[in-house]
Amino acid sequence: MAPVRFEKLITGGLLLLSAPAAADTVRGWGDSTYSQVQPPVGVSSRALIQIDAGADHNIALGQEGKVFAWGKNANGQCDVPSNLDPVGEVRAGAEFCVARLMSGAVTCWGANLFGECNVPAGLVTVRQIAAGNAHAAALRADGTIVCWGNNNQGQCNVPAGLGVCDQIDAGANHMVARLANGTAACWGDRTFGQCATPTDLGVVRAISGGGSHTAALRADGTVRCWGNNGSGQSAVPVGLDAVTSVGAGGYHTVALRADGTVVCWGGSGVIDRGQSTVPAGLAGARAVSAGGYHTVSLVATTMCPSDVDGSGTTDGADLSILLGSWGATCP
Repeated sequence: MAPVRFEKLITGGLLLLSAPAAADTVRGWGDSTYSQVQPPVGVSSRALIQIDAGADHNIALGQEGKVFAWGKNANGQCDVPSNLDPVGEVRAGAEFCVARLMSGAVTCWGANLFGECNVPAGLVTVRQIAAGNAHAAALRADGTIVCWGNNNQGQCNVPAGLGVCDQIDAGANHMVARLANGTAACWGDRTFGQCATPTDLGVVRAISGGGSHTAALRADGTVRCWGNNGSGQSAVPVGLDAVTSVGAGGYHTVALRADGTVVCWGGSGVIDRGQSTVPAGLAGARAVSAGGYHTVSLVATTMCPSDVDGSGTTDGADLSILLGSWGATCP
């Protein structure tokens, strides 16, 4: 059997892994006006390695490199190109999608009113991508960032002298980045203080941009949010710890804990569509992502592998080797 490789963390939705005999079920909750919380037949039975939520649609990447998209499709954001080269990462913007090819190139489809799908010529050696309301970004192998699309709030003006970055994400109209030294940087829309990075934030493991707020996963497994809190999206639950991934949505925030449980907050008031109401009994989550008014997750299914550990029986110990401590069990 080939070695199992896991890369469990970046921000919400980014779970890039390779695990033989692993399977996931897509679980979604919140607004389903466009069926965005209910994946099409055939998607949930796939071995998926990444999922990301847009405003009203989702995009997912399968182990075999196949891309799936569902939900609102008014601008063709769910019309995945049939001639895509092997894909290594996908992200969903408001009404467009971005894919990073295994070659290091980038391609986009969907809405293009502000040039968000006009990938800059010569953009290569990309190792991560991000998608906002109507802008996109790429992190190159040398740690520099390139942005394109709508720049009405300066979200595409990468700060001069930013330094080497190792993770990026896009909010609606702002950008966030984790620098190689563990500090955070934000630029773009400052209307609600979403770019006012706390001076006492400390070292971060990951950072995520939302509609008008920002969420950071700190080195100690706790979460810090800043910016708009009109719907409680920046009010981190007291005592929340052991977080491995965080995602900022339109008006809410989602966190994945090390034990595979999911915690959501925000989305209160008139914009409440149930996006923060985690389904009862949800366990074994491996990735989460917050959309405009909905939340999606990848949940490890009960799927027993072969006798990996050579004990003579196929049981939960074998599954643990493949999936790690994500809460999935075998009978």
